[in-house]
Amino acid sequence: MMRLHLAVITLALVHQSLLSQANPDSIKLRNDCRAAEHVLTTGEPGPHRTDALSIIGLCGREGIPALQAAWTSAGGDRTELGLLVTSTRAFVAPELVEMLFTNLSQPSQPLNARVASLLVLLTYADPAVVPGFDDFVGDQGQLLARRYGRVDHSSPPAGREQLAADFMQRLRTALQAISGSDPDAGMRLAVRVALQNPPLR
Repeated sequence: MMRLHLAVITLALVHQSLLSQANPDSIKLRNDCRAAEHVLTTGEPGPHRTDALSIIGLCGREGIPALQAAWTSAGGDRTELGLLVTSTRAFVAPELVEMLFTNLSQPSQPLNARVASLLVLLTYADPAVVPGFDDFVGDQGQLLARRYGRVDHSSPPAGREQLAADFMQRLRTALQAISGSDPDAGMRLAVRVALQNPPLR
């Protein structure tokens, strides 16, 4: 009986080892995703957070709570927000859309955080539109005179769920409201730039 038990355990270990060898990348990604989710949901600072922000967009639906936690704890640091923008652009889901619209419309949020939400929403609207902070924050004359376009070879998102049919109209309406009455002049400028560039013009 003991010999049979040991044989079953050995067989299970061999099977797991063969699975690992057969698809090492997916197992590594799954482990990396678990680590990233832990770091972002617990708010762990430092280099682990940077690594987690770089990987979480590849984690699919399981990574959504961690992305939401990262946005909730994000301040105004452009470097961290840039990583968060890249990761969030990689996965489109209704929960993320709602969170981004909420962040976008909150005057209490730092300007860079609101612009970061705008960057992701624009890419959700058109994956070939991938502007950066410098397209929206800076000198008014230069920003309004400059145009950003679409990239020739956009990266497909790691996952894309269906956007609501009225997404573009909702985005345009939200930006028009901010443009007309937001207390932050920098945000009013950012949405004016967005409204005169793809995918909204």
